[in-house]
Amino acid sequence: MIFITYDIDTGQILSAGDVPEKQYKYQTYDGVKTLHSTEFYLDTTHYVDLVDSPQITLKPEMVITLDKSVIYSDDVDTAVIGGLPDDCQVTIEGDTYTVTDNTFELTVPLPGIYNITIEKFPFLLKEVQIEAIT
Repeated sequence: MIFITYDIDTGQILSAGDVPEKQYKYQTYDGVKTLHSTEFYLDTTHYVDLVDSPQITLKPEMVITLDKSVIYSDDVDTAVIGGLPDDCQVTIEGDTYTVTDNTFELTVPLPGIYNITIEKFPFLLKEVQIEAIT
């Protein structure tokens, strides 16, 4: 029997498995519930919608704006990412920032390609690339 486990407060998928039917009841524990499934779902692409009755749902795409993808590496020119969800996590080159005002501004001192990852449950992970030139 295929099942997924999920957080009862958020609907975030924690794991998936396949067990004999009589062991299914042992997959639930404090703060976590199980849901029978006909197939495996990844936590990166799906979550459990808890609005009416628990249902496996595709994560929505995060719709953002980027005013420019190329900036000068002068610590002045700025790329602005807008439309970000409240309290999302923006990670650049290993450093993570929490965004509280729906915008993130990037200025850099050195040329290069900057890979930016934006995370906020239940959205799909969003990746943006900004090039800094001299």
